[in-house]
Amino acid sequence: MSTQTSNPWRCDNILLSGGAMNRCKCFGNPLLPSPSRPNFSIGSSSGGDFDKPPTTKESLSIPSMDDLGAKVKSVTTDLFTNLDTDRMQANILDGEVGDRGEAWTAVWLILVGCILFGGIPFAVLNNFFLFMAGPGLMLAGGVIIAGSLGDLGDKNLTPFLSPTTKGSLIDDGLYSMIRHPIYAGLIALCAGFSIITGSASRLVITALLIFVLDIKSDKEEEMLTEKYPDYSGYKRKVTGKFLPGDWTFKLFQ
Repeated sequence: MSTQTSNPWRCDNILLSGGAMNRCKCFGNPLLPSPSRPNFSIGSSSGGDFDKPPTTKESLSIPSMDDLGAKVKSVTTDLFTNLDTDRMQANILDGEVGDRGEAWTAVWLILVGCILFGGIPFAVLNNFFLFMAGPGLMLAGGVIIAGSLGDLGDKNLTPFLSPTTKGSLIDDGLYSMIRHPIYAGLIALCAGFSIITGSASRLVITALLIFVLDIKSDKEEEMLTEKYPDYSGYKRKVTGKFLPGDWTFKLFQ
């Protein structure tokens, strides 16, 4: 039995046999009824939804949220079940500390933490930097001065440019990292005190102090070179005046 339809999206020749649809003679494709369309009566003038073109939702099977949740749970369970924790711990401990890019790891972890917890904790960072710039600098300066005095000893300690007659060349302790650690501690102490007191004029005077100590240290090194022939080799080995060689600004070279 054959009937004609006015549907522009399907072949007009629909063959019905025993109440079921057979293959279309024109295109050889099965005409499967869509479960989303309501039943219609052949010969009806309206034709219902049968006259509408098929949509993507009708032709694709979209998984439900329950299906997606079950899939994610299954993958996560398999991941942690098969995870070798001993191997992971060995990977974390592998390599030389400081050469593995720990700083980059810390940066992206901090950024992700800021995203998860709603932004950058400016108050915490502000308090931290204020502490490091104020009391932190004063504390560091005091410790450096005390350690330097201990390394220098009473035979070498003098407030003047020229070295003492009974002194010796000191190249260990803090002097193995910077050539003038006492001056470095003094600069840190004065800078920290200027920040704590909130005094711009003290900061300007501290900058002037750095300039004066830079010139003074050059004069001292000329005299030390005259007294100790090995001082030139010491300068080549310890390149930083007030900071370790890798950190020293061009002003202090």
